[in-house]
Amino acid sequence: MMDRCRDWESLLTAYVDGELSAVEEQRVRAHLAVCPACARLFADLLADEEQVAAYAQTIEPPLGLEARVVAALAEEHQVVQSRRLVYVYLCCSIVGLCALVGLVVSPIGSLVTLAFHFASAVLRGLVSIPTAVHQQWLVVAAAFSMLLLGISLFGTARLLRSSRRSEVLL
Repeated sequence: MMDRCRDWESLLTAYVDGELSAVEEQRVRAHLAVCPACARLFADLLADEEQVAAYAQTIEPPLGLEARVVAALAEEHQVVQSRRLVYVYLCCSIVGLCALVGLVVSPIGSLVTLAFHFASAVLRGLVSIPTAVHQQWLVVAAAFSMLLLGISLFGTARLLRSSRRSEVLL
């Protein structure tokens, strides 16, 4: 092959792979029509491409490969979802703790004990949930903590209203 044709080698490979634009393909075809060395290289590249394609048709994937890939993807998805749910659970718990701190700091004396017990229950719940729990249990735990938070906030609001009424009545 001539030295000036060395620049055409990468273009010929890209031409065989179908990676050239229409203008570049036209330039390659024009060069192949006048250069026998590049035409031979092009024929060799096509033959190699056909051999690789024929060999690829004879390869069989191992038994159960598809099922293993799908299972691995599902497991990875579950791990990611579990991490996300842990973050959601922790954020909800932090919001609940902040609400409790607000209650503790407020001038309401009788709610301090309630807030302390609720905060300790939330912390015990956080400590008892292992990180390896499956996704379904994390959803249940997050829903349960949200339910507890709602009930305690509702009860706190009710206590506040009843304490205000009793102050007004006196």
